[in-house]
Amino acid sequence: MAKFQIYNVQVLPIKDGVKEIGVAGYKRLFRLLESFNFKHLKSGSEGSIHFRLSSDVFIGPDKIKTAAGVVYGNFVRYRKTEKVRELASKRTLYKAGAKTAVSDANELAFVFDPQNHLLAIEVGGRFPPAEKFSDWLANILTGSAGDNWPDHELTVNVVSNSAALDEVFKTAKAYKYADIELTFLNGSDVEDILDSMRADRVRKLELKASAGKSGTMPDLPPLVKSFLKYAAEGLGTAIVSFFVESKAGDETKLRKKKYDSRQSPLTFQVNRTSADQDPTDFAERVKKKMRSVSSIAIHTENP
Repeated sequence: MAKFQIYNVQVLPIKDGVKEIGVAGYKRLFRLLESFNFKHLKSGSEGSIHFRLSSDVFIGPDKIKTAAGVVYGNFVRYRKTEKVRELASKRTLYKAGAKTAVSDANELAFVFDPQNHLLAIEVGGRFPPAEKFSDWLANILTGSAGDNWPDHELTVNVVSNSAALDEVFKTAKAYKYADIELTFLNGSDVEDILDSMRADRVRKLELKASAGKSGTMPDLPPLVKSFLKYAAEGLGTAIVSFFVESKAGDETKLRKKKYDSRQSPLTFQVNRTSADQDPTDFAERVKKKMRSVSSIAIHTENP
């Protein structure tokens, strides 16, 4: 059983008259990632672009394949080692020299849907926090893209579990503040309140609703709640400081809590089966499940 997290990868125009990169562009983005990674592997500088989990443990891209409606392959989590020693005698059995030697290499499957620009990555075993991984993914993809889309901006957002935010709305007795950073979508179906912003090519919205230094809000306005939901679904980030009831003996008090959409990633599971005749079969099943569990309804233009 493979467990996946979902990330929303967007490359959006930042100038009037500029088209989306489309399905072909998103596929090209991952081919560029493959070339970018290979260049660093060849030069032995992969440590400068791979995610560092600890002093000697890294995660980075490995195999990347492109099929008709999906991009798939795997990342690899590995431990770099300069030499291998015999445990008893401490005698050096192998020394890497100029080459990059690794041990404990574990493959982590990924599937990218170029139509909905959603990325699912396997998170079995040791895996970085979703917030840090999304920041790293944005950096390595931007580095891979280079100057190919100078009139576009690349962002990566965590797709969070909507149940966690619903629980905030359900249990909160008061609110201290709500911080929202929202990235708008081309071609997405959003509420009428966003139409004018989209028409004026507003790509990012940063909003803070606060009760001030010492105040609290009994509830959040419907507009703010709508923005929070969109951000949490993978269109940005949502942070809420709120209060819940907490009992201390016979006394009921308000206890402050904090919700961060990046800390509640949406996950799903897909079985690996012998019925998969080809790696593409598994990738297609992961893509189908990802679409079914994600609330984002995105359909990229395909120029």
